[in-house]
Amino acid sequence: MVALATGAPSAREGDRTLSKHPSLIHAAIQRLDAKMAIGESRHALKQGRRALGEATGAPTLWSITDGRIHSHQTRADYQATALRFLNWARQREGLRTLDRVDTRADELASAYLRERLADGKSPYTLQAERAALRLFFDRRDLAASVTLPRRTREGITQNRGDALYGVAGFAPAHWTAETDFLVATGLRRSEALRVRVRDVFRGHEGKLHVQVYNGKGGKARQAPVLAGQDHERAVLARIEGRLGDARLIDHLPTRLRAHALRRAYAQALYQQVSGERALPPTTGVLRPGDYDANAVRVVSRALGHNRLDVVLRHYLR
Repeated sequence: MVALATGAPSAREGDRTLSKHPSLIHAAIQRLDAKMAIGESRHALKQGRRALGEATGAPTLWSITDGRIHSHQTRADYQATALRFLNWARQREGLRTLDRVDTRADELASAYLRERLADGKSPYTLQAERAALRLFFDRRDLAASVTLPRRTREGITQNRGDALYGVAGFAPAHWTAETDFLVATGLRRSEALRVRVRDVFRGHEGKLHVQVYNGKGGKARQAPVLAGQDHERAVLARIEGRLGDARLIDHLPTRLRAHALRRAYAQALYQQVSGERALPPTTGVLRPGDYDANAVRVVSRALGHNRLDVVLRHYLR
């Protein structure tokens, strides 16, 4: 019987030597290093900025940044974009130092994004790349002259449909215990790999939860386990006979679509909270009567989001 309580390092270019005139790539990595703020909560920053906005009457913006990088994954993504852009600028314009690129940042970023747009890159890729370049060059208006296509729900294809099967090189039968745990908890891949035995508890109402201490953006939350014996068993099986500091999951294969399982969790939780109400319609304009607003809020908190539109667009439709 299980007793429950109640209640990426940055990439570098090998060994570097100090130089008054570092190479283009070396200087870029130094700049990214200086922007790292691992362990500092971006969520706390957002709350502070929005509270200040409410006190002063300034408009509330969803897009808030302090110009720093708060997670290793964001660093990896932004570094890949920045280095790809700088290599493009070096090959296209012969620029070999970062200060020369800086003087032409808006011109070059605009040309780069137009070229990527012509190559058929998705709206999600293009907007993510522009965000990365804006942070890299400390310019929120960088490449503002480039009109990027809108991101639409219909354009989202990744992690939809069958969550496991049809993925080349992945054998779902070998990972049943792990996938059952992810469906039961809705944790992100990185969160599932960090959660420990002591983080599983029953709330005052007797429902099983998983405490997440450092989710996306540094946010903490309590993720409710889906109701049902099979879901509870999938979680309890991971802690049976293990010490409190032990990790529940040591490894997840890269080919496992963890986000698709998170989406399945969101939909199941929505239906449980809403009394088995049908999911919002997948087509057409969404109206307030098309969904249970309280259930969407519960799902939003369980997933670690604070935007109902994100839950509706990416998880429930």
